[in-house]
Amino acid sequence: MRRTAVYIVSIWKRMWKTPGYLAIFILIPFLMILVSEMTGKENTLAQAAIYFDVSEEEAITREMQPDLRKLFLKELEERLLNRKGAITFLICDSEEEVKRQTASKQAQCGYILPEDLFERLEEGRYTRSIKSYESPNTDLHTICDEVLFSEIFSVYEQMTFGEQAAEYFLSERTEEGTAEKDKEQIVKRAEELLEKYLYNGSTFQFTYEDYQTNKMEDRDGEAQSANSIPVRGVMALMVYICGLCGTLDALEDETAGRVQRLNKKALFQILTIAVPVFVMGGIALSVIFITDHFNGIGIEIGSMVFFQVLLVAYCCILKKIWKNEERFCGAMPVLILSAAVICPVFVDLSVFLPVLGVLERLYPLSYYLRM
Repeated sequence: MRRTAVYIVSIWKRMWKTPGYLAIFILIPFLMILVSEMTGKENTLAQAAIYFDVSEEEAITREMQPDLRKLFLKELEERLLNRKGAITFLICDSEEEVKRQTASKQAQCGYILPEDLFERLEEGRYTRSIKSYESPNTDLHTICDEVLFSEIFSVYEQMTFGEQAAEYFLSERTEEGTAEKDKEQIVKRAEELLEKYLYNGSTFQFTYEDYQTNKMEDRDGEAQSANSIPVRGVMALMVYICGLCGTLDALEDETAGRVQRLNKKALFQILTIAVPVFVMGGIALSVIFITDHFNGIGIEIGSMVFFQVLLVAYCCILKKIWKNEERFCGAMPVLILSAAVICPVFVDLSVFLPVLGVLERLYPLSYYLRM
């Protein structure tokens, strides 16, 4: 037991005297934290200012006599206010406020929605209906346009779906009374079906996926992963590199005859691989926690320990395959680069090339990144 402890201490001292280990243990984590913090500040939510250009007289009339126009604007306002994701909307009280928000760069874009927008959509004359402003030195206006128009047409289509369905099925009817009665039934039934099938996954819809983190974004645009820096992937790759470096050290010790006189030769060689792996694993967990990629203490520690044990076994197999320090040293760049490309470290390329989803199973870090 004492000899084992002494051997672990010797491995520890040797690691901290090696420039490569120092770069992996200190420099890489520091850079990841720094870049993550800088990117987090730069990737703040983009905001668009909205003003509903409704006259005071028109607003009073709507309060007294609700109609589709009022319901449309109210539903649209609620949809924009409650929207989550990369683009959020701020409702302003006047056009001047919209101008101030965009000029001061507090909002990347500004929009003035006319009071008769619903009628224009019904009549098909909605071109150039919305006045827009762009903040100086921003390139987000195109994305904001798409998001706003998507919300407008989504609300409009939901509100008029029943009417459109009824018009389609009753376009050839001639009897007024029968057609009117059937129309009410069709409208009611169409709205019921729309409510039932729109969001239950059985109808066609778009799903947005972040290929850097392999996280999904729901239909309302609420991203489940806010940071685009692949912290988990990079730190897993560093643990993997430490395992390969430990394997190289074990082969070097064997070639130099340092472990030949030890009774438990296999145990000490496993320790040579395991110590840098577990040290880097602890550092990786710290970086993941600091950069707010933590999914829970139990989950993170359990996943990391499983990855480390699997990696040590994997490196022992590699040691048996190469058996020579020089040949393994030549193979290390290939092992590292192939793992970085095939596994979802930076980008999940298996989405485009399904064969990579099979090849990545040859690398232990892919199991950790898929957890």
